[in-house]
Amino acid sequence: MNVDVYARVIERERDLINNPWDPKLTISTRPITLTNQIIDLKQRNLTLENAPQGNTCIFPLAKAENADNSHPIEFDLDIPQEAININRVYINLHGRRFRANSKDVKSGGGTALATNSGGGTTSSSNGEHTHLMFTIEPLVIPELTPYEKLLRSADGDSLMSCKGQISTHGELYTKGSSGDHSHTVDSHEHDVEIPDHVHMQSYGIHEGTYPKNVRVIVNGTDIGVSLGDGENGFDEYNIDITNKVSRGNNKVSINTEQNGRIDAIIYSQIFIQAK
Repeated sequence: MNVDVYARVIERERDLINNPWDPKLTISTRPITLTNQIIDLKQRNLTLENAPQGNTCIFPLAKAENADNSHPIEFDLDIPQEAININRVYINLHGRRFRANSKDVKSGGGTALATNSGGGTTSSSNGEHTHLMFTIEPLVIPELTPYEKLLRSADGDSLMSCKGQISTHGELYTKGSSGDHSHTVDSHEHDVEIPDHVHMQSYGIHEGTYPKNVRVIVNGTDIGVSLGDGENGFDEYNIDITNKVSRGNNKVSINTEQNGRIDAIIYSQIFIQAK
């Protein structure tokens, strides 16, 4: 028996993993009523009426950066001139630990210093002295007449000349110095060269302090919030700045008193006219 049925599909189910070829359809043979048609036409008409006027747009600006007391997080918030109305602008802030991408730098050697002055004068006094050079031992030569003779040179060296028989003990000394003397070392420089070398980074994520006393400045005006104690993180939502912004460019600055990381998102909800 061949039967042709015209019906509306009001629901379709399909198992795309196990049985993608076997969809399940829910159909209805109930005719569309006049009431349903009127409701559908009314919704379409409202859509067409609103479309020429414009649309409400929500767009976010997000930054997640480190900051300190001299390096705030800054936004350029641009509101189009075509905006008929600025419905709402608000900020969500999250305070996190300061984050660095390297822990330390490996050492590349010791320390070398260069001196410009390397000399001076050293003096010593009471330089007159002698010291023992040799000791004379007894020497007996029967054939010679005993005698002993000592000679000292002018430069301080002592010489001994023995002829004949020496039967006594004796000692030889150097000649004394000429007196006080001094040593002088001229001023000079030491040059030290350190060859070119590389310091290797030790990579890793280092976390520091939390942000403290975080403040929001919009177009040069402090909006009056203060977030973070510097000991813990924070999450603050829906900080309203609608009455501080206008069409065109707006400057938003987020400041902190100490090192910290701030995740900031600015949401702008505006109604833009269609052309």
